[in-house]
Amino acid sequence: MHYKSAFISLALVGLVVSQPIGSQSPKDYVVVWHESTTPEERSKHIHMLSKRDSSANIKGHFTIGNSVGIHGEFTPDLVNALSLHPAVDIVEPDTLEYGQQTLYTQNEAPWGLSRISHLQFAPNNTYGNGEYLFLSGNGEHTTVYILDTGIRTTHVEFANRIRWGQNFVDDINDDENGHGTHVAGTAAGSSVGVAKYADIVAVKILNADQTGTLSNFLKAMSWIVDDYKQQIASNSTSHAVINYSAIGETSDARDKAIGAAIDAGIFFVGASGNKEENACDFGPPNFGPNRKGQLIVAALNSTDEPASFTNYGPCIDVYAPGVEVRSSLNNSDTDYGLMSGSSMAAPHVAGLVAYYWSLNQSFSMDEISALIKNSNAGSVLNNFPDTVSNIAFNMANITQN
Repeated sequence: MHYKSAFISLALVGLVVSQPIGSQSPKDYVVVWHESTTPEERSKHIHMLSKRDSSANIKGHFTIGNSVGIHGEFTPDLVNALSLHPAVDIVEPDTLEYGQQTLYTQNEAPWGLSRISHLQFAPNNTYGNGEYLFLSGNGEHTTVYILDTGIRTTHVEFANRIRWGQNFVDDINDDENGHGTHVAGTAAGSSVGVAKYADIVAVKILNADQTGTLSNFLKAMSWIVDDYKQQIASNSTSHAVINYSAIGETSDARDKAIGAAIDAGIFFVGASGNKEENACDFGPPNFGPNRKGQLIVAALNSTDEPASFTNYGPCIDVYAPGVEVRSSLNNSDTDYGLMSGSSMAAPHVAGLVAYYWSLNQSFSMDEISALIKNSNAGSVLNNFPDTVSNIAFNMANITQN
């Protein structure tokens, strides 16, 4: 695995955050007086500001050459008055400045990683390796909970970033199937994964036949919420996401458990299912776009078309690579192989949640969802009716396109 790096400035917040029109809440601004103003005039002006609007909060002063300025919190009405005042030269929002992110290139990466890091993707029909572009951070200070068949925690893909969380199936703290290890590798493996620096927690709720019970799901979700709260309290992580690459019958209890995890601050990513049916007929996809903090992922093939097996419909949030995805397997610490399914698509998106949060920890769940869902819209070919046509995207090469 070889990485190349370059520097790129990416002001992510500006892409998704806007101030509602007509809002009267105070915001941060900088104000610069004309060079010709005297200290006395500026002092009178400041007094006038406070008198006109008691909510005005001047936080400090600065100089620009021969000009003097202030910065603070002002309402839109006061900002308008300032901009019309003859003594004022400049009034601007006190915007954030962003340091440069390092843009890394991983050559010979699995095709799914290449797809989520490019707006356009040349169809190849071979599912070969490609170029994965990603920004520095890439999962740092985040945790990915893999709710699955367990994980081979000793696999080289996970190094010192993984721990066994809890087992709700049996007393074998290992992955006897391979599904969970493959999913974990795609989400956060060091060479085959999206969020290469994220921490990983194995939570086993599916047996060697990839089946489990609703009750075990509920117990596992409760355990994850408690564990996450402990990690936050000890400053061991900043954000977390759950990947659940399984479906079942619709369930009010499951929906309530997912909602409780989201309320606790944990993002939830689920697979659409592989029945070639409407995803809304199954859980947890049945909530789909109606729930903040949850993304349901359908499977995409290498020609940007829906996978032949994937579920579809209005409960889908986004597509991600899910056919012949190369990732870690459970037979040895260096075992790799191909799997297909919406189970493989979902961890691409779970990894992206961790990826975006590592770039900006102040992102809300809505902002994370918008970045993943809307940055590469209308790209799916020969799509199903009433199904989104968006492909998950990490925006790393946005300036190159």
